[in-house]
Amino acid sequence: MIRFENVCKTYANGGNAVIDINLHIKQGEFICLIGPSGCGKTSTLKMINRLQDPTSGQIFINNKNIMEQDPVMLRRGIGYVVQQIGLFPHMTIAENIGVVPKLLGWPPERWKERAEELLTLVGLDPKNFSKRYPMELSGGQQQRVGVLRALAAQQELVLMDEPFGALDPITRESLQDELKRLQKQLNKTIVFVTHDMDEAVKLADRIVLMKEGRILQLGTPYEFVHHPANEFVKEFMRSFKNKILDATLVDACMEPLGEEIHLPLPVVSLGTSIEKALQIMFFKRVDKLYVINEEQVKVGYLTRDKLSEYFNFGEQSNNSSGGEMNVS
Repeated sequence: MIRFENVCKTYANGGNAVIDINLHIKQGEFICLIGPSGCGKTSTLKMINRLQDPTSGQIFINNKNIMEQDPVMLRRGIGYVVQQIGLFPHMTIAENIGVVPKLLGWPPERWKERAEELLTLVGLDPKNFSKRYPMELSGGQQQRVGVLRALAAQQELVLMDEPFGALDPITRESLQDELKRLQKQLNKTIVFVTHDMDEAVKLADRIVLMKEGRILQLGTPYEFVHHPANEFVKEFMRSFKNKILDATLVDACMEPLGEEIHLPLPVVSLGTSIEKALQIMFFKRVDKLYVINEEQVKVGYLTRDKLSEYFNFGEQSNNSSGGEMNVS
């Protein structure tokens, strides 16, 4: 979907925002960019829709070089959500959601129908909300509308720059759940900037950790825990161990169902956290569990030893002395 090839961004004062990034983001992935302030994550995001242009290197979306495309048309084909939301106060909620479809020439019937469809998806009754104005909505409701506006033109790709950072914790958690559900339901590719590792662990399929303009590591939460690229990554992740364990699912560590397994074991479903699976083993006094799918069919099994490996935080490292890495 998105491919960075040796991308650098240097400012007029000589400062390097992004240094030699190679990155491949797949169709339908939820990617979180995270790292210390000034690490280059927002610059990386903004280069995707040419709010900033790379100094060198190339960026491709669906195998098309973005520098060969009209920036205005490029942006209209990409959803974009920021923390400040930016709803137009003189427009109704339906009109705000329909901004980009209207720019693309959609007839009124079509963009109004799309606005109603999206409002329904997030539990905002179109009959009650379509004709309201932004000032009549709560902060969480306004942020929902901001997300819907980014989805209105049925864009495959959505960029999000700390969209929930200004919200209270309860509203923020609710919107995170809503966003993840929408992303899976609509099969969107999302690139999401955050400074909060808890948020990244909850939302991301893969996490990109950056420092001083370089990518230090890209991987799943499990890979960050068990195979940190270097000491900085290891220390950065240490305080998030419990969150990562809670978010890691048995899907990632189950063994294929072999002929040798024919025991009357308890079962857990795909999508169960490894922490929950270990609790079941403890209370059932067993060392193995079957994993079943939605049809109640056994698809694999778990062992206590395999699950326990996930709790040996940071004992292994792919590159304990290295720095940045190129990833795909």
